[in-house]
Amino acid sequence: MFFGGFFCLPFSLTFDNLNQIVWTGDVFFALSYLILIGSITGFSMYAYTLSKLPMTIASLYSYINPLVAVLLGWLILDEKLNFKIGIAFMVTIFGIYLVNYGYQQQKKNQYLQ
Repeated sequence: MFFGGFFCLPFSLTFDNLNQIVWTGDVFFALSYLILIGSITGFSMYAYTLSKLPMTIASLYSYINPLVAVLLGWLILDEKLNFKIGIAFMVTIFGIYLVNYGYQQQKKNQYLQ
């Protein structure tokens, strides 16, 4: 992640308009939060999950994270939920259920053999 950010830095300095950024305490707090919690803690938790769970179950994080983000946006930032978001939420949850159900069936079949 460090090298990815390091690689993107010249592009950011070249193409972004950094004059429009107002560096306040809130900006530094948000940036620090994203670096410490979002990147380091999130990646560490993902690596731990990969070591303890099968890949099919561990990969579901990429579907669960957006659901958590939508719910936190609704709870904390008073973002509006609409019918399309509700349908997308339910489709995602159903997909997660199908993957988990298939994994449980496969695991049960292994024990029966």
